[in-house]
Amino acid sequence: MPPNDPYQPTSSVSDPSLAPQPHQFQAAPNPEWSAPLPPEPVKEPEPRLSTSDTSLPVPVVKVLSVHGVEYAMMTIALWVTAAAMAWALLNLINSGTSFDLLIVPVSALITSLPIFGLLFIRLRSAELSNPSLRIDPSKRRWSQTTQLLAFVTCLVNLSVFAYIALQKVSGNSDTSIGKTIADLLVILVIAGGILAYYWFDEHRGLKGKN
Repeated sequence: MPPNDPYQPTSSVSDPSLAPQPHQFQAAPNPEWSAPLPPEPVKEPEPRLSTSDTSLPVPVVKVLSVHGVEYAMMTIALWVTAAAMAWALLNLINSGTSFDLLIVPVSALITSLPIFGLLFIRLRSAELSNPSLRIDPSKRRWSQTTQLLAFVTCLVNLSVFAYIALQKVSGNSDTSIGKTIADLLVILVIAGGILAYYWFDEHRGLKGKN
């Protein structure tokens, strides 16, 4: 066959790999599969407490000092002693010397007064040996509580006395004014004496500190 046969198809591409390939059908991708997944949320690392971080609050457990426990026991014994003494004296003034009325306060006195005396002597000796105990926080807490209780006791009894006196002046009360005055004096001597002692004792300790 002649090389220049006009009926023979010719190709301008000499390399068979560059020849056009037959069209291949490609299926459309599934939209469910091809949809991009939402990004996962980024978890921030939890803060860790560092023992070297001094800005964080440190829990503090408040406890009594070594002598603070003894001050607490002495103060409780003092309260019982003062209440029993006032109870007994008020019964003597208003109800006589009946044994049934005196047995309870006298029993409390027999128990609490020696305990208070022993603890008072022990702590006073310790304060003389170590003057810093006068401003011990535990002692001051109990001392201030005792002062407040004694002050409220005196204030209430003064108010009651004023009320009874006004009722007596108006003629609406049959209460003996003598017994009322005696009752008030008992309370003022006991509660007022405790208030005065602790008041001056605490201020003396603060003055010695300054």
